[in-house]
Amino acid sequence: MTGKPLVVGRSSDCDVVLDDHQASRRHAELRMERTGLVIEDLGSHNGTLLLANHPDSDETQSRGSAEVRLVANKPTPIPSDALIQIGTALLTIQTTTATRPRPTNARGGNYVVVDPAMQRVLELADRVAPTNLTVLLLGESGAGKDMLAHYVHDRSPRVARRLVSLNCGALPETLLESELFGHEKGAFTGAVAAKPGLLEAAEGGTMFLDEIGELSPALQVKLLRVLEDRQVLRIGALEPRTVDVRFIAATNRDLENQVQAGKFREDLYYRIYGIALHVPSLRERPDDILPLAERFITDLAGAAPPKRLSAEATAALIAYDWPGNVRQLKNVIHRASVMAPGPDIEPSDLDLPQRAAPSSPDGARGRPALAITPAGDDPEQLRALAETAERRRILEAIEACGGNQTRAAEMLGITRRMLVRRLDKFELPRPRQKRD
Repeated sequence: MTGKPLVVGRSSDCDVVLDDHQASRRHAELRMERTGLVIEDLGSHNGTLLLANHPDSDETQSRGSAEVRLVANKPTPIPSDALIQIGTALLTIQTTTATRPRPTNARGGNYVVVDPAMQRVLELADRVAPTNLTVLLLGESGAGKDMLAHYVHDRSPRVARRLVSLNCGALPETLLESELFGHEKGAFTGAVAAKPGLLEAAEGGTMFLDEIGELSPALQVKLLRVLEDRQVLRIGALEPRTVDVRFIAATNRDLENQVQAGKFREDLYYRIYGIALHVPSLRERPDDILPLAERFITDLAGAAPPKRLSAEATAALIAYDWPGNVRQLKNVIHRASVMAPGPDIEPSDLDLPQRAAPSSPDGARGRPALAITPAGDDPEQLRALAETAERRRILEAIEACGGNQTRAAEMLGITRRMLVRRLDKFELPRPRQKRD
């Protein structure tokens, strides 16, 4: 959404006209500001509600909900997964590539990728992008699966058409079905006009289904038919409509386990598994931390002089394990850029949360202690400092776990495979489990 503000209401001169007697003639206004999309209630009679889903953390799928009644004539930021309720109408915000600047080259432009682990993923994405293969993106929440979906679309023959994104876990089932497949006039109460779904809106382009593991069994069946026949049946329609869409799906769930547990259809799993790309967590690509942080600082600054990371803050960023991945890094940097009183961002401005680690074998809680000593401004010196701290932490974890690599990896909050790669990187011998 760019350009002039978007007015929602009953009046025929509104940009979005609602046929709802509970809506005011000029009910609310949406507009893009420097900090993002905001909504403002224009003094409506019945008010405007903002309904948002809030994951408990970046690593879980527990969900709570929040309902906020807007204060009249006060701009309010719209969360990415929010619904807007005006009268009986529920409005959703969808992002397409039309609102995003195009990357200028395969490894630069708007994609910040330095670490070899992520470079290898992009190399695979470059090979997949020109095809019509369905792509399944795997990885932790907040790791950047949406970025990779845009990357594939931007390098595909469909780049001139839309990429339409839908978070399958952010909407209730009935609304999700209507948003995805569309409906005919009179299909249900409140369906005062026919409405094409997002699958039709993505015609000729790409449909990105984020959190596909959250789809209900009924919607899994309907999506499977679309993937097999390339036809969409609107709610209340008698005849399907043919669509030409390339599918990209993403999940942080183990779909194989979901299939075995009977929670995800096996035939749908194999349909979306044209090729799978695993997006490494930020812990697995530490060389991307500083470039991403610098990009976020620059983006937030706009026309103002950007803040600078002090040497101590830089060391703290590198040493932290980022359980919330890129999403958490972005939030930390944005908060620090706002809160830092001077031109430099210091460790206190980052306010990095302390994580509760699992119990160690001897009953003590917490990971091995990690002391951060400020380094100079030399990036190589800072990287060496972080690697020394990480090496020490790995050795202490292995010692605490009696040489058991699996338990040491769990204690460090990483996978066993990642621990093995770290042992090879630091040229450490593979530990042997101690026996009594």
